[in-house]
Amino acid sequence: MVVELEMTGSGAAIARIIDAVAGKTVTLLANVQAPWSGSRVVDLPADGSFRVEIAAQGSWIVRIIRPALETVPVQSAPLVAEGDTSTALYYILLPAGEHAVRATHAGAGAFSITAHAAAGGGTLPVVRQIGPVEIETALTISGTLPALVLLDVAADGAWTLEID
Repeated sequence: MVVELEMTGSGAAIARIIDAVAGKTVTLLANVQAPWSGSRVVDLPADGSFRVEIAAQGSWIVRIIRPALETVPVQSAPLVAEGDTSTALYYILLPAGEHAVRATHAGAGAFSITAHAAAGGGTLPVVRQIGPVEIETALTISGTLPALVLLDVAADGAWTLEID
């Protein structure tokens, strides 16, 4: 699923998904200075109960969507994307095999890119860095069939991404 967030006002803003039974944070969606908007890819177990918790001054909007394949254009490699905040990229069809990934990040905080299988069944960390970075790595799609993925880019500054 994709969580889209918009927070107005000023000052610190934190948004997270909480396990409604255990009361523990499952996913940190954002820890930012408002105003801010962005989106994140989130995998949650089907058998759980969850809530979104937001601490922020000002108003906020949360949209939780499960993008239907029939209504969203599917992108293919090579993929080129850029942004200046956390962004969910979907859907991307990647052939089986190894793909070169080049990424940059100009922010001072955490920068990560995670591939999520569109059909469920797991995530694959692609990039995990702190601060400004220019990196080249690989993303391997195992098996013989192409994979349909969502990419979760978590960033606190300008970023670029290329996948061959």
